[in-house]
Amino acid sequence: YWSIMIRIALVFAAIASIGLCDDPSDPCYQEKVNCFLPDVELGHTTYLRDITFCEKGCRDMDGCAWFTWREAEDFSVCYFLTDCPMPTTGDEYTSAMVEECIP
Repeated sequence: YWSIMIRIALVFAAIASIGLCDDPSDPCYQEKVNCFLPDVELGHTTYLRDITFCEKGCRDMDGCAWFTWREAEDFSVCYFLTDCPMPTTGDEYTSAMVEECIP
């Protein structure tokens, strides 16, 4: 019995360590805020697993100060931005200033 319980615990620990149980959240994430504007876009990408990968991409990109994550049923989009001069609202958006996020 105990060997099975230990194996189950190890499986859950392994899953958690690779991020499959994570609920991506950070106090910097501004839900329902869209910062995307073509004039401030450095680029974008699709099919990232979650917003934390969007944040990491922004951290790694020269000039990226903000990012906007658009969650959708078909696929999600991550926008890398230099600024957030005129935010709008939308249920599918979450934006953040990368330097305010926990690395």
